[in-house]
Amino acid sequence: MTHDLITIGKILKARGIHGELKVLPLTDSPERFKELKDIILTSPDGNDVEYKVNSVRYHKGCVLLRFEGCSTIDEAKRLINWSVKIPKELVRELPSNQYYWSDLIGMTVYSDAGFLIGEIIDVFSTGSNDVFAIKGRKKELLIPATLEVVKDVDVKNKRMTIHIIKGLIGDDEM
Repeated sequence: MTHDLITIGKILKARGIHGELKVLPLTDSPERFKELKDIILTSPDGNDVEYKVNSVRYHKGCVLLRFEGCSTIDEAKRLINWSVKIPKELVRELPSNQYYWSDLIGMTVYSDAGFLIGEIIDVFSTGSNDVFAIKGRKKELLIPATLEVVKDVDVKNKRMTIHIIKGLIGDDEM
């Protein structure tokens, strides 16, 4: 695919015998799946395949999708662990101080004192707040995505500034 893609879900498993897929939504707006006519699936090894969406249902916090060309359980099983993506131009604008995880991954993180901390390699939700997994110089660091810690996010320049509170990271990482 030639355009920038944003991940909005992950295929967890096949459901039923007619090619339906159970998808974990990775968006705060799972209802957005109902609006999509086409979707791009990315295999674990990075290959993109475009599919037409036939149906969308919701069940217990997940999205149940059916695609044109995926009508059997065997075809559906082949897509387990694939990512569900959309072109970046279809992404909704977020309110101030909210960011898409895909914009944060790869960002360079500095302390507010100017020290290089590392690079964001993953973002995950804990329920109370998101957490950034940062590849530091010596180890992976887990930094809470809270207003107390995150002081500046510059998406354009892929740079984040954080305030180091006591016990957040060791002295050997600064």
